[in-house]
Amino acid sequence: MLLNYLPASHVPWSVEQVRKGGDATIYAYVHAGVCEREEGVDLARRDLWSYAVVDSYARNFERAGFEDEIAGVREHMAAKDRDGAIASISDRMVDAIDVMGDAATVHATMQAYVDGGVEVPVLMPLPWGADRRASIDAAIRGGVGA
Repeated sequence: MLLNYLPASHVPWSVEQVRKGGDATIYAYVHAGVCEREEGVDLARRDLWSYAVVDSYARNFERAGFEDEIAGVREHMAAKDRDGAIASISDRMVDAIDVMGDAATVHATMQAYVDGGVEVPVLMPLPWGADRRASIDAAIRGGVGA
């Protein structure tokens, strides 16, 4: 089972649901990057918005505690206000799902997913910052050990 776009705090519930259906290896995409938060926060909002408009992802975001954010996205999208919908993605949601920081933060984020029940974390390095290649490389190094 491959989990995607969920905060580490929601992993135990997700793993429990998978286990109800039988045995499976639990993989998860872990979205994290080595960059200054202010360099990536707007990109993270757009990234999460692009998934929040998909019903299956929206339901999972709601189950993970982001009901207000999804309600805001839906309200603004119904009014054809894309910018307002993107702005509905809160800092709390960004910081929980598209994690930005130093290499130690990336490593700790990967560990949080493992601690929640993920057997195979798959780092999805966020390519944000002044030097995108350096951000990706630093995230990969951070993901395997700070």
